[in-house]
Order: sequence, then structure tokens, then C-alpha cells
Amino acid sequence: MADSKITDLTALTAVAETDVLAVVDVSATETKKATKAVLLAPITANGSQVVIGDTVSRSYYLSGFPNNYAPGIQGSGNFYASPSWMALGSWSTSTATSGGAHLSMNKSNGVAGTHTIVGSSQRIGAIGFAGSDGAKFVGVADIIATAVGTPSLGNVPGRLGFYTTGSGSTPEERLRIDTTGIVHPGVDNTQALGAAAYRWSAVYAGTGTINTSDEREKQQISALDDAERRAAVAIKGLVKKYKYNDAVAIKGPDARIHVGVIAQEVVAAFAAEGLDATRYALLCHDTWEAEPEELDDEGHVTSPGREAGERYGVRYDEILAFMIAAL
Repeated sequence: MADSKITDLTALTAVAETDVLAVVDVSATETKKATKAVLLAPITANGSQVVIGDTVSRSYYLSGFPNNYAPGIQGSGNFYASPSWMALGSWSTSTATSGGAHLSMNKSNGVAGTHTIVGSSQRIGAIGFAGSDGAKFVGVADIIATAVGTPSLGNVPGRLGFYTTGSGSTPEERLRIDTTGIVHPGVDNTQALGAAAYRWSAVYAGTGTINTSDEREKQQISALDDAERRAAVAIKGLVKKYKYNDAVAIKGPDARIHVGVIAQEVVAAFAAEGLDATRYALLCHDTWEAEPEELDDEGHVTSPGREAGERYGVRYDEILAFMIAAL
């Protein structure tokens, strides 16, 4: 059966190890010849697992679980140009919007080939990222899709969770997109959106932010004293117009004019009345440590470095309330 042409991968089962097969070298767009044994040398298969690039079944991280397990398909290698690197490519003359490479994860509670409805809170699929701790692979981050609500014929509501590991060996949910598209943190009132050195440039919203003002969540409630009222009067007279340095650097004279206070002047107004502005949440002062530039093995920048720094800010909702109290 020399010079066989294989058009279906399943047809390889009928080919002897020494038979010559026509193999297309996609990098050179030419047809070469190889035996079945050579062609399948990097692949080892048994009844429950396919191993590529290795001869040994190994254990790997499984999203959400503390132990490592042997996967159904294992690709092992030492670099990105090896079986440990995977790509999905799609070439087609079709202009259909549904085209392109596709990775699909599917879940049924039935035996293979049958459909049994999934249940609420049941994991549908996950992408896990892990690094070795010297003994086993430990979770670094996960993206997990979960069925929620009451799945029914033609409708399986779901959510998507994003997990990272801060400390310990189990990634924790940091961000969730629920069934209605609402995006919220994994845990209530524990995470900031942005950071002192990683700010969003603008937030577009249909309405303003909602801040907790429930009396049941407050204590030590009292009116402003005379010194605080005098500081508020002084701050009311400190409102100025100005332009931001970064905006001027980009837009020049077209940079827009802003109106507000200068944080350092607010500090001075409090100090003039014998008050420490840093004890009031209307003033913010943030610092951050220097971070070195991170490079990959080929010297490409994967994360730019930054210098240590500090910055003042104010909470305008609170500082305006403070000034209104002095009217």
C-alpha cells in the first residue's frame, strides 16, 4: 500500500506502520513523504488520553481544584515552537460574520452522545493558568463559565467569572459578568476600580455613581464644629480654573479648562484651623512603589516599568458637601 493518500485522519487506522504517506508541508506548500510511524511518532494514545510531544502521561492544573490531574489531551514541549503551543487558524473566502477560528466548550449531564439538561451553578467550561511551585502546578488565574438560574429547553442562562491568585494556592473570583450583562466584583466592597498609578482616563455613564449613605452603616455621626466650618468657608474661596499638564502636552492650547480645588491648598486651609486634612476622606494622598520593566526570553517588553511616585486627590462629592455646610 505504498504512496497512500490519506484524506481522513480516521483512515490512518488502516495504514501499516511502514506504509508511505503523502504529507503536505504547510510551511513550504509542497507534498513530502513519510511513513505512518514517523508521522505519528510525537503522538502517544491510549483509551482515555492523547499525549503529544512526550511519551509519559503527566499531571496538570485543573481550574478550581488544589490537586493536579492527567488531562485527556496533553501537549508537552520546551518552548513556544513545540507541542506546548497551540493555535487555531481559519482560512476561508466566506465573508460570513460567524466565520473564523472557534473554540467551543460544551457540557451535558448525559452519557456520551446524549443530552441531559445541566443544572444551576454547574460549571460549563474553564480556561486555567498555572505555574509550578517546585512540586506541582498551582493556579495563577482562571476564566470560568457557569450555568445559573433554571436551565430549560432552548435556554441555559450563564455567567462568566474571572479569577486571580493573590496569596495561597487557589484563584479567587475578582470580576463577574452575570446573565444580564452586569459587571461586578467577585466580593462586595473589597476591590478598587483602577489604582493610584493606573487610572482610567474617563468614565462614561448614563447617571452618576451611587455612594452608600445608609445610617445603619455609619457611626460617630455629628455636626461640623466651628473650626471645620471656617475651613469649609476658606476652601469655598479656593475654587479655581486650570488645565492638566498631560492634556496640554497632547492638545496644546486646545486643552480644556477644568474647575476645582488644589489639594495642597485644601491641606493648608485645614492646617490654618488646627485641623489635619489627612483625617478627612475628602482628601486623598496615594503612593506607589517602583516597578521594573519586564521582558520575555527574547527581550520584548511584556510590562513597562514605572518610577515610584505619589499624588494628591480629592473626593468632590465630599468636599462639595463640606463647603455646602458652611453656607
